[in-house]
Amino acid sequence: SPAAAATPASAAERAAAPPPAPPLFNLEQNADLLAVVAEAEFERGNYAGAYQISSRILQADPFELGAVPVHCCALHQLKRKAELFAIGHRLVEAYPQRAQTWFAVGCYYSLIKEHEAARRHFSKATALQPTFIPAWMGFAHAFAAQEEADQAMTAYRSATRLFAGSPLPWLGIGMEYQRTNHLPLAEQYIRQAHALAPDHPLVNHELGVVLFLRGEYEEARVFLTAVADEASAVTPASVSDA
Repeated sequence: SPAAAATPASAAERAAAPPPAPPLFNLEQNADLLAVVAEAEFERGNYAGAYQISSRILQADPFELGAVPVHCCALHQLKRKAELFAIGHRLVEAYPQRAQTWFAVGCYYSLIKEHEAARRHFSKATALQPTFIPAWMGFAHAFAAQEEADQAMTAYRSATRLFAGSPLPWLGIGMEYQRTNHLPLAEQYIRQAHALAPDHPLVNHELGVVLFLRGEYEEARVFLTAVADEASAVTPASVSDA
């Protein structure tokens, strides 16, 4: 019958069809995805939002190492010294051989402006995990904080080789050149960062600043206005702790 004749074709079609997608369960609680969201909020300057999300991850699992870098960075920006000290102490006891541990400790020392101690701990993190970019950036920032330009440049350049797709090392080099008033070189490196991340607020801000300093006021206005528009949508950072 026509109906019977149709049956084999329907079976063949079903066999050729791709398998149904597996159901997605509780992705809103997935620590890896939440960490990516927290990192995105941090990148756009929403430090309070990043802190809220990373705190949610660590409340569920205090030793979720994937959330530690963004959480520590947010704590550093929000100047929450007590919490940063606490997470560093907890990780040293639990995971003394993990790079995230010493990155957390380095962030604490950076926040209290003990930059030499911060460098030691960031360096230890890179020794444990040479591909851990937060520690490389912390290491370079610690030199920059003490205006040790040559060492900062060396660390940033090492990071550009290790993490060619990241705008942050290029931005760091550009900011060092800007600080030392080498504006053409500063613009060159910050534009390299911008090519990698054209929507990154900090990159756009620093590019706007260096263009302003070079007298390129109209182009500077474009970048700085874009940053201001983005900032208007960001939740203000909470008050730091003692």
